[in-house]
Amino acid sequence: MIMADPKYKKSMNVICDLSEATYDWSMPDIDKFRSFVKRHKASFGKSKWAVIAAGGATEHAAKIFSVLQTAYDNVVNVQVFNNRNKALKWLKE
Repeated sequence: MIMADPKYKKSMNVICDLSEATYDWSMPDIDKFRSFVKRHKASFGKSKWAVIAAGGATEHAAKIFSVLQTAYDNVVNVQVFNNRNKALKWLKE
């Protein structure tokens, strides 16, 4: 878990590069991850998560998580990108 890393700091922005991964998550899978994020809300603080996905099921699952996070949970600010440079620029804003 990232929070176990001694370099992790509360409110740290995160880049998650899934551009070469395949995550075909169902809604129950996405809900499990949402539940995890909610349980650890205090550890995350105010942060941004940039997810890089190259399309397909991975990008769809990431976008669904992002929309649900914004609409219902609002624990972290999640945006999905298909370009690393755009993701890094957004994290620095």
